[in-house]
Amino acid sequence: MKKKLITILLITIWMILIYTLSNMDSYQSNRISKKSISKAIEITEKMQKKEVQYKNVKTLNYPIRKIMHMFLYFILAILVFHLIGMIQNNKSLSIIITIIICLIYASLDEYHQTFILGRTGQIKDVGIDMIGTIIACFLYNKYDKKKRGII
Repeated sequence: MKKKLITILLITIWMILIYTLSNMDSYQSNRISKKSISKAIEITEKMQKKEVQYKNVKTLNYPIRKIMHMFLYFILAILVFHLIGMIQNNKSLSIIITIIICLIYASLDEYHQTFILGRTGQIKDVGIDMIGTIIACFLYNKYDKKKRGII
């Protein structure tokens, strides 16, 4: 019971993190992304001119933001899959339930963003979130089978 409560707490915290990131207006969200990318580029490429760093930030901002979408839902899916697995033992059903929960949350998250200044809810982002979810389900299921000696 304690493990279930801890997992539920972790899922809740992770969902709050996703909500908090989605609740930023477009200016704030982009500023944080670009600042993080800029810092990473600055650290790895000390010798570059500022114009090159700016160009790299601009080039990397979009793909890194989409990778973060996948990452956030990858982690959410692992947490949800783990919890569902503690409740019932049918792995196929666990995968389906996990995908449904993550799909609903991703859809609600994108809808929520339509109310945030400068943000838009995009079906494409739900698709990207689902890629992270599906990869997580596949890998977690494979890990679980290996752990149980099925593979």
